[in-house]
Amino acid sequence: MSVLGIGYIMMKNLFKKVIPLSAVLLISTMSCLSAFAEDKNIVPVYNLKGGLKAEEAKPSILKGWVQGNYATGDWLGARTKLEDKGIYLNTTYTIDAATKTRGGIGNRRGSAGMYYGNSSILLDSEKMGLWKGGSACVNMQYLRGTNLSPSYIGDIQGYNNNGAPKYVMLHEYWLKQSLFKGQVEIKGGKQNANVEFMGLPSTANFMNLSFGVIANSKMPNSPNTALGIATKYSPSKYVDLRYGMFDGDARVGRSGFNTAFDKKGGSYHIAEITLKPEVKGHEGVYKFGGWYHTANATVIGQNNTYGGNEGIYLAATQNVFHEKGDKTQGLDIFGQFGSAPEDINQIDQYYGFGARYKGLIPKRNQDETGVGTGIAHFSSRSKTLNNQTKETAVEVYHKIQLTPWLAIQPDLQVIIRPNGNEKSTTVFGLRSIISF
Repeated sequence: MSVLGIGYIMMKNLFKKVIPLSAVLLISTMSCLSAFAEDKNIVPVYNLKGGLKAEEAKPSILKGWVQGNYATGDWLGARTKLEDKGIYLNTTYTIDAATKTRGGIGNRRGSAGMYYGNSSILLDSEKMGLWKGGSACVNMQYLRGTNLSPSYIGDIQGYNNNGAPKYVMLHEYWLKQSLFKGQVEIKGGKQNANVEFMGLPSTANFMNLSFGVIANSKMPNSPNTALGIATKYSPSKYVDLRYGMFDGDARVGRSGFNTAFDKKGGSYHIAEITLKPEVKGHEGVYKFGGWYHTANATVIGQNNTYGGNEGIYLAATQNVFHEKGDKTQGLDIFGQFGSAPEDINQIDQYYGFGARYKGLIPKRNQDETGVGTGIAHFSSRSKTLNNQTKETAVEVYHKIQLTPWLAIQPDLQVIIRPNGNEKSTTVFGLRSIISF
């Protein structure tokens, strides 16, 4: 079949099966934007000196809604009143559509959609009139739809960071206390360890999981959140020292208590030093960490076990250019590295690198463009037993921030040798994110 024929079939599947809902969101929002583009409420009036000036005769409800932070608005002022009292409510809904070319498992084409909901309540103890420095969060999540990785791609890094079996669960519940004027923080409860450890601000919007969670780190992360404790000590604004201990057998859909104390999965320990230098106005984040999992680890291809597993990692991002007068816009580069013992880990080394630019297109200051490469190198034992060499994921995305509460993100990933031994494939994705 010709290249044009393949392209036609891919786009047909994508538009027929999974794009319509995202397209509706996009079209309806663009209609709203055009509705207030020429605001007729602006009228000419005379100033005190007798000259003409433009003035808004009355507030535009539509414009206020589109420029607000939430699709449901301020609830007639109720949301602002709650936030003034330290109660923050938020719900986000994410729609991911994806289609893949031939390659991967079975050399088949495939299309799928995933629908991900997240509702949270965040409490600020000081604003509530209780005590200083305290906060608490309860977070519910659910996932529906189909993940292409298990049946169509076979990639070990995970083309979609929301990918998981269907679930509805209490995702997080934690308490956090800040002490000594913010120098010390203690956070305990069921949580996503990636929020406190390993993550980089410049990789947050990549869809491939490995750009957020280094592929061989074994760290509890969403949706496999874990009961545990995370601590931070900041001796200066340029240095953070972190330590965390979590349930070593975190599982999606579980409360956390039934696995944290069953003595089967052990515990997961992680320590990290974060340096935050600023050179001539260019900020950087440099993370150096190590982890240890106390559960027994089986030697690949054998029945022998080790009494634990460990690894080290590096993750860094550096701003190299920012636009004049606005440090929030500009170019950041990043790099990642992870290493773990090759006899007990499928992936013994991981390498990641790339760049993120915010505000690349003129007058689109909140849009974001990213390109990155993640390389998962399989251990020599995996190569001998399963002919696995390395998996390389190359991703390019452009996040279009239509309003503060709605974003559309086209995404392209080329996955070379998924799982180290499958045929290469290309995944076209579209992510829509709406905040209520």
